[in-house]
Amino acid sequence: MNLKTLKSEVQDWEEIQVIGCDVEQDGARSHIVGMIRQGDQAKLYVLEDAEPSGGKGEDLSEKSASEERRTNRDSFSHIDEHNYFDWVTAISVGNEEFSVESAGAASLGIPDNIRNWLLIGEMMKAGWSLAEDHPFWQRDWDRILLKEIVFQTPVSALPDWGGNEVRIRHGEMWGHDLLEIPVHLAVGQKQEVPFVLKDGRTGTCYINAVYTIDVWAEHEKQFADPRYRKIMTEEELARHKEAFYKGLAQECPRGMCYLGVEYECTLDGNLTFYDSAWLDEEPAVHSGSVTIRMMILKPDDPTGPHGLPMRGCAIQTPLDPAVKELSAELLYYTQKLPEREEAMPPC
Repeated sequence: MNLKTLKSEVQDWEEIQVIGCDVEQDGARSHIVGMIRQGDQAKLYVLEDAEPSGGKGEDLSEKSASEERRTNRDSFSHIDEHNYFDWVTAISVGNEEFSVESAGAASLGIPDNIRNWLLIGEMMKAGWSLAEDHPFWQRDWDRILLKEIVFQTPVSALPDWGGNEVRIRHGEMWGHDLLEIPVHLAVGQKQEVPFVLKDGRTGTCYINAVYTIDVWAEHEKQFADPRYRKIMTEEELARHKEAFYKGLAQECPRGMCYLGVEYECTLDGNLTFYDSAWLDEEPAVHSGSVTIRMMILKPDDPTGPHGLPMRGCAIQTPLDPAVKELSAELLYYTQKLPEREEAMPPC
C-alpha cells in the first residue's frame, strides 16, 4: 500500500446523495446508503448482510467456530434467502427509470478495499449515519457487503428518492421449495412420491427408473468427443483431463458409482434428490481441483409413461456398484420465477 494506490482509488464525483433507507425481505436487511453521479453515470450503494440468514437478529460474528457446526443440509436450508437487490434489473424513481448495467458486492472487511472505505467516508461527510441500535452498527465488517449498482441510463442529475415513489424490478430467478421427504431408492424399482409446495400447490413425482452410473466411464466417453480437439491441443486436453480427474477422484474414486434417478413430475419444475446420510454430514474439505456437486441427467425418452416430460437427477454420493439401494431425500423443488416489479417500502 502506498500513496500512489490511494490516489488511484480517489474518485471525482459531480454529485452525491444520501438516502439512508432500510429494506427488509424474508428477514434479511439491506440498507441503502446513497447514490453518486460521475458524469452522466449514476451508481447506487447498499449495505447488505454477507449471509442473509445472519440478518434475523443474530450476529453470527459473535459465535465461535466451535459453537457453529454446519452440515450439508444447513447449506440448503437457506437456499432461497437473498438480499433485496440481488436480482434487480431496473429501478424507477418517480417517472424516471434506470436500467441496471451491472451490480457487484465486496466485503467491507477486505483490507485493501480502500475505495469502499473512501466512499463510506464521503457519504458520512455528506450526512449519512447509522443509528447506534442498527444491526449493522457494531457488526464485524467481514459480515457486511457493500453492493455497487451501476446504471446504464444516462443522467444529468440524481433523482429525488425522498419525494417520489420508488419501484424495483426484479429479473427472472430460480425459486426453491425445501421438501425434505424421505425416499428409499432401489435399483429397478418404481414409486410415487406426493409433495406440497409452500404456496399450497400439490404435486406428484413418479420415479420411473433408478440405476447405477459409472461416472468415470461416462466422462471418458465425453473426453473422446472429437469436438474437444477442435478447441484444444492434445497437450491442453491432457492437462485438462488430469486436473478434472484429480477432482473427480476426490468426489468419486475410480471403481465407485453414482445413483441415477429418472422421474416425471406433475408440476413444471425440477426435483433434486440427495443421500440422507450425506446431508447430515459436515462439508468435506478437498484439495486441488474439485468437481461441481450437480450432475444433470438427460433421459433417452423425452416423455414418460404418464405422458409427462422425463427428467433426471444424479445422487453424487460414491457407492460400491454392488449397492443397489439408498436412503435418500427428495430435498427440493426448483422452478423459474418470472420477472416482477414492486413498489419499495417508503423510507
